[in-house]
Amino acid sequence: MIIKLYTDYPNPEILHDVNREELFTAQEHTHIVEEEFAHKFLTKETLMQWYLSENYSKLRALGFLIDYLKKNNFDNIISFGSGPCVLEYLLLEALSHDINIWTTDFDSFFIRKSNEIFPDLKSVVFDFYKDNLINLTESIDEKIEFGFSFGSFYTMDNPTFISFLKDCNKIGIERIIDFHAGYLPFAEKLNIIKWSLIKRMIPSAFRHNSMIRRLFGKQAVKPAGPIGKLHGYRRDLAELKKVYKSGGYRISKVFNMDPSYKAVIILHRV
Repeated sequence: MIIKLYTDYPNPEILHDVNREELFTAQEHTHIVEEEFAHKFLTKETLMQWYLSENYSKLRALGFLIDYLKKNNFDNIISFGSGPCVLEYLLLEALSHDINIWTTDFDSFFIRKSNEIFPDLKSVVFDFYKDNLINLTESIDEKIEFGFSFGSFYTMDNPTFISFLKDCNKIGIERIIDFHAGYLPFAEKLNIIKWSLIKRMIPSAFRHNSMIRRLFGKQAVKPAGPIGKLHGYRRDLAELKKVYKSGGYRISKVFNMDPSYKAVIILHRV
Protein backbone atom coordinates (compact mmCIF):
# COMPACT_ATOMS: atom_id res chain seq x y z
CA MET A 1 0.00 0.00 0.00
CA ILE A 2 1.15 3.51 -0.79
CA ILE A 3 -0.70 6.72 0.14
CA LYS A 4 0.08 10.41 -0.21
CA LEU A 5 1.17 12.55 2.74
CA TYR A 6 0.32 16.23 3.15
CA THR A 7 1.77 18.79 5.50
CA ASP A 8 0.64 22.10 6.96
CA TYR A 9 2.61 25.13 8.08
CA PRO A 10 1.85 27.38 11.06
CA ASN A 11 1.74 30.30 8.66
CA PRO A 12 -0.80 29.35 5.91
CA GLU A 13 0.34 32.25 3.75
CA ILE A 14 3.59 30.34 3.18
CA LEU A 15 1.65 27.89 0.97
CA HIS A 16 -0.38 30.52 -0.83
CA ASP A 17 1.53 30.54 -4.12
CA VAL A 18 2.57 26.87 -4.39
CA ASN A 19 0.93 23.91 -6.09
CA ARG A 20 -0.33 21.85 -3.17
CA GLU A 21 -0.69 18.64 -5.21
CA GLU A 22 2.96 18.56 -6.23
CA LEU A 23 6.02 18.02 -4.08
CA PHE A 24 8.04 21.05 -3.05
CA THR A 25 10.53 22.14 -5.66
CA ALA A 26 14.00 22.99 -4.43
CA GLN A 27 13.28 26.66 -5.08
CA GLU A 28 10.01 26.61 -3.09
CA HIS A 29 11.64 24.83 -0.17
CA THR A 30 14.64 27.17 -0.13
CA HIS A 31 12.33 30.20 -0.17
CA ILE A 32 10.29 28.90 2.77
CA VAL A 33 13.36 27.94 4.83
CA GLU A 34 15.04 31.30 4.27
CA GLU A 35 11.84 33.19 5.10
CA GLU A 36 11.11 31.24 8.28
CA PHE A 37 14.44 29.98 9.64
CA ALA A 38 17.39 31.96 8.27
CA HIS A 39 17.99 33.52 11.71
CA LYS A 40 18.62 30.04 13.14
CA PHE A 41 21.66 29.59 10.88
CA LEU A 42 23.69 32.59 12.06
CA THR A 43 26.28 30.49 13.91
CA LYS A 44 27.01 26.86 14.70
CA GLU A 45 25.69 27.44 18.21
CA THR A 46 22.36 28.95 17.16
CA LEU A 47 21.81 26.25 14.55
CA MET A 48 22.59 23.35 16.86
CA GLN A 49 20.57 24.75 19.74
CA TRP A 50 17.50 25.20 17.53
CA TYR A 51 17.83 21.94 15.61
CA LEU A 52 18.48 19.70 18.62
CA SER A 53 15.69 21.29 20.65
CA GLU A 54 13.27 20.41 17.83
CA ASN A 55 14.75 17.05 16.81
CA TYR A 56 16.20 15.53 19.97
CA SER A 57 14.24 12.30 19.39
CA LYS A 58 16.50 11.62 16.39
CA LEU A 59 19.53 11.31 18.67
CA ARG A 60 18.59 7.70 19.35
CA ALA A 61 18.87 6.99 15.62
CA LEU A 62 22.17 8.83 15.51
CA GLY A 63 23.48 6.73 18.40
CA PHE A 64 22.53 3.54 16.58
CA LEU A 65 24.27 4.74 13.41
CA ILE A 66 27.45 5.67 15.30
CA ASP A 67 27.56 2.21 16.88
CA TYR A 68 26.86 0.51 13.54
CA LEU A 69 29.64 2.38 11.75
CA LYS A 70 32.14 1.70 14.53
CA LYS A 71 31.49 -2.03 14.04
CA ASN A 72 31.77 -1.89 10.25
CA ASN A 73 34.64 -0.57 8.19
CA PHE A 74 33.31 2.09 5.85
CA ASP A 75 35.62 4.94 4.96
CA ASN A 76 33.40 6.87 2.57
CA ILE A 77 29.81 7.58 3.52
CA ILE A 78 27.01 9.59 1.93
CA SER A 79 23.92 11.04 3.58
CA PHE A 80 20.84 11.69 1.44
CA GLY A 81 18.38 14.47 2.24
CA SER A 82 20.64 15.78 4.99
CA GLY A 83 18.73 18.99 5.71
CA PRO A 84 20.75 21.30 8.01
CA CYS A 85 23.45 18.57 8.34
CA VAL A 86 23.56 18.76 12.15
CA LEU A 87 23.27 15.00 12.69
CA GLU A 88 25.95 14.36 10.08
CA TYR A 89 28.26 16.82 11.86
CA LEU A 90 27.71 15.01 15.17
CA LEU A 91 28.34 11.69 13.41
CA LEU A 92 31.67 12.93 12.09
CA GLU A 93 32.66 14.23 15.52
CA ALA A 94 31.74 10.92 17.18
CA LEU A 95 33.84 8.98 14.67
CA SER A 96 36.87 11.22 15.27
CA HIS A 97 37.07 12.37 11.66
CA ASP A 98 38.33 8.93 10.61
CA ILE A 99 35.89 8.84 7.68
CA ASN A 100 34.71 11.03 4.84
CA ILE A 101 31.06 12.08 4.95
CA TRP A 102 29.30 13.62 1.97
CA THR A 103 26.01 15.32 2.78
CA THR A 104 23.38 16.09 0.17
CA ASP A 105 20.13 17.99 -0.04
CA PHE A 106 17.99 19.61 -2.72
CA ASP A 107 17.82 22.83 -0.70
CA SER A 108 20.72 25.07 -1.75
CA PHE A 109 20.36 27.18 1.41
CA PHE A 110 21.00 24.15 3.63
CA ILE A 111 24.04 23.18 1.59
CA ARG A 112 25.48 26.69 1.48
CA LYS A 113 25.12 27.07 5.24
CA SER A 114 26.55 23.60 5.87
CA ASN A 115 29.66 24.49 3.91
CA GLU A 116 30.01 27.63 6.02
CA ILE A 117 29.21 26.14 9.44
CA PHE A 118 30.46 22.55 9.04
CA PRO A 119 33.43 22.80 6.63
CA ASP A 120 34.68 19.30 7.52
CA LEU A 121 31.60 17.82 5.87
CA LYS A 122 31.55 17.59 2.08
CA SER A 123 28.17 19.14 1.28
CA VAL A 124 26.68 19.20 -2.22
CA VAL A 125 23.29 19.92 -3.78
CA PHE A 126 21.44 16.79 -4.89
CA ASP A 127 17.78 16.53 -5.89
CA PHE A 128 16.26 13.03 -5.97
CA TYR A 129 13.97 14.06 -8.82
CA LYS A 130 16.31 16.09 -11.01
CA ASP A 131 19.91 15.07 -10.40
CA ASN A 132 21.85 11.97 -11.38
CA LEU A 133 23.69 10.17 -8.60
CA ILE A 134 26.20 8.64 -11.01
CA ASN A 135 27.18 12.10 -12.28
CA LEU A 136 27.50 13.31 -8.68
CA THR A 137 29.80 10.49 -7.59
CA GLU A 138 31.99 10.83 -10.68
CA SER A 139 33.12 14.15 -9.21
CA ILE A 140 34.05 12.41 -5.94
CA ASP A 141 37.51 10.87 -6.03
CA GLU A 142 36.52 8.06 -3.66
CA LYS A 143 34.35 4.95 -3.82
CA ILE A 144 31.19 5.48 -1.76
CA GLU A 145 30.55 2.29 0.24
CA PHE A 146 27.70 3.19 2.58
CA GLY A 147 24.67 5.45 2.41
CA PHE A 148 21.93 6.49 4.81
CA SER A 149 19.01 8.84 5.14
CA PHE A 150 17.41 10.27 8.26
CA GLY A 151 13.83 10.27 6.99
CA SER A 152 14.10 11.63 3.45
CA PHE A 153 13.50 8.60 1.21
CA TYR A 154 9.73 8.83 1.75
CA THR A 155 9.66 11.98 -0.40
CA MET A 156 10.26 9.92 -3.55
CA ASP A 157 7.52 8.32 -5.61
CA ASN A 158 8.08 4.69 -6.64
CA PRO A 159 9.71 5.25 -10.07
CA THR A 160 12.11 7.86 -8.64
CA PHE A 161 12.92 5.71 -5.60
CA ILE A 162 13.66 2.64 -7.75
CA SER A 163 15.80 4.63 -10.19
CA PHE A 164 17.73 6.16 -7.29
CA LEU A 165 18.42 2.73 -5.73
CA LYS A 166 19.55 1.35 -9.08
CA ASP A 167 22.08 4.20 -9.28
CA CYS A 168 23.23 3.45 -5.72
CA ASN A 169 23.77 -0.16 -6.83
CA LYS A 170 25.65 0.86 -9.97
CA ILE A 171 28.15 3.03 -8.09
CA GLY A 172 28.79 0.22 -5.59
CA ILE A 173 27.06 1.34 -2.39
CA GLU A 174 27.08 -1.95 -0.47
CA ARG A 175 24.73 -1.04 2.36
CA ILE A 176 22.07 1.55 3.00
CA ILE A 177 20.25 2.35 6.22
CA ASP A 178 16.83 3.84 5.61
CA PHE A 179 15.50 5.59 8.71
CA HIS A 180 12.10 5.67 7.07
CA ALA A 181 9.77 8.53 7.97
CA GLY A 182 6.86 7.32 5.84
CA TYR A 183 6.45 3.78 7.14
CA LEU A 184 2.86 2.52 7.38
CA PRO A 185 2.49 -0.10 10.17
CA PHE A 186 0.07 -2.98 9.73
CA ALA A 187 -2.40 -1.70 12.36
CA GLU A 188 -2.66 1.69 10.66
CA LYS A 189 -2.98 0.04 7.26
CA LEU A 190 -5.83 -2.08 8.59
CA ASN A 191 -7.64 1.01 9.90
CA ILE A 192 -7.27 2.71 6.52
CA ILE A 193 -8.74 -0.32 4.76
CA LYS A 194 -11.59 -0.61 7.26
CA TRP A 195 -12.44 3.08 6.98
CA SER A 196 -12.34 2.88 3.20
CA LEU A 197 -14.91 0.06 3.34
CA ILE A 198 -17.05 2.00 5.82
CA LYS A 199 -17.09 5.05 3.53
CA ARG A 200 -18.50 2.89 0.76
CA MET A 201 -21.16 1.35 2.97
CA ILE A 202 -22.32 4.19 5.22
CA PRO A 203 -23.95 7.43 4.03
CA SER A 204 -21.87 10.59 4.29
CA ALA A 205 -23.93 12.04 7.15
CA PHE A 206 -23.13 9.03 9.36
CA ARG A 207 -19.44 9.00 8.37
CA HIS A 208 -19.08 12.45 9.96
CA ASN A 209 -20.57 11.28 13.25
CA SER A 210 -17.88 11.60 15.95
CA MET A 211 -18.90 8.41 17.75
CA ILE A 212 -18.73 6.31 14.57
CA ARG A 213 -15.36 7.80 13.66
CA ARG A 214 -13.94 6.98 17.10
CA LEU A 215 -14.99 3.34 16.69
CA PHE A 216 -12.67 3.13 13.72
CA GLY A 217 -9.78 5.06 15.19
CA LYS A 218 -10.52 8.26 13.30
CA GLN A 219 -10.40 11.78 14.70
CA ALA A 220 -13.52 13.92 14.84
CA VAL A 221 -14.17 15.89 11.68
CA LYS A 222 -12.50 19.29 11.78
CA PRO A 223 -13.86 22.38 10.08
CA ALA A 224 -12.94 22.46 6.41
CA GLY A 225 -9.69 24.24 5.69
CA PRO A 226 -7.13 24.50 2.92
CA ILE A 227 -5.39 21.25 2.04
CA GLY A 228 -1.74 21.04 3.06
CA LYS A 229 1.17 20.55 0.70
CA LEU A 230 2.10 17.14 -0.70
CA HIS A 231 5.42 16.20 0.82
CA GLY A 232 5.83 12.45 0.42
CA TYR A 233 4.37 8.96 0.54
CA ARG A 234 3.54 6.39 3.19
CA ARG A 235 4.31 2.76 2.35
CA ASP A 236 3.77 -0.52 4.14
CA LEU A 237 6.54 -3.11 4.35
CA ALA A 238 5.29 -5.09 1.35
CA GLU A 239 5.44 -1.97 -0.84
CA LEU A 240 8.90 -1.06 0.44
CA LYS A 241 10.17 -4.59 -0.25
CA LYS A 242 9.03 -4.30 -3.87
CA VAL A 243 10.78 -0.96 -4.27
CA TYR A 244 14.02 -2.16 -2.68
CA LYS A 245 14.05 -5.37 -4.74
CA SER A 246 13.43 -3.47 -7.96
CA GLY A 247 16.34 -1.19 -7.07
CA GLY A 248 18.76 -4.05 -6.45
CA TYR A 249 18.74 -4.26 -2.65
CA ARG A 250 17.43 -6.78 -0.13
CA ILE A 251 16.26 -6.14 3.41
CA SER A 252 18.69 -7.44 6.01
CA LYS A 253 16.88 -6.15 9.09
CA VAL A 254 13.82 -4.09 10.04
CA PHE A 255 13.07 -2.72 13.48
CA ASN A 256 11.10 0.00 15.22
CA MET A 257 12.77 3.07 16.70
CA ASP A 258 9.95 5.07 18.23
CA PRO A 259 9.43 7.95 18.70
CA SER A 260 11.62 9.09 15.82
CA TYR A 261 11.14 6.34 13.22
CA LYS A 262 8.54 3.58 12.98
CA ALA A 263 10.92 1.60 10.79
CA VAL A 264 14.69 1.45 10.47
CA ILE A 265 15.59 -0.72 7.48
CA ILE A 266 19.08 -2.05 6.77
CA LEU A 267 19.60 -2.85 3.10
CA HIS A 268 22.30 -4.96 1.47
CA ARG A 269 23.26 -4.75 -2.17
CA VAL A 270 22.19 -7.80 -4.17
